[in-house]
Amino acid sequence: MTVLLTCWCATGAVARAAEVERTVTLAEALAAVVKAPEREVARRQTEAASKRAAAAGPWPETTVSLATNLRTARFSTALSFPLPVFGTQSAERRAARRELDVAQQGEAGADLELRTRAREAWITLYHAQSSAELATQAS
Repeated sequence: MTVLLTCWCATGAVARAAEVERTVTLAEALAAVVKAPEREVARRQTEAASKRAAAAGPWPETTVSLATNLRTARFSTALSFPLPVFGTQSAERRAARRELDVAQQGEAGADLELRTRAREAWITLYHAQSSAELATQAS
């Protein structure tokens, strides 16, 4: 997004006076932040951490195994699950909640950074357009 506004800014500064350029408002620049890929990545990481926190529930992961042997005509099954002893489950839930907290903070930080970059790009664009207008008026 910053690259797009900066490139448009550079071309706007050298544009001829006869050309009418569309001005990007600050509101439009900030609205584009919602569509930024970095924001989507942060949102998906928060969503994944939220699902992991929900999955760190009351019972640990259970494994079911099935096996056959055609030579001896045997079929076997196995069921295994870890026994939650010595507070391992509560530690796992706390770790998952902390991971969710970190992901949420990362999402908020990414949003703040993207908004800051959009504002900086908009200010650069505004400055270039103003400089182009002054150069046109001076000619």
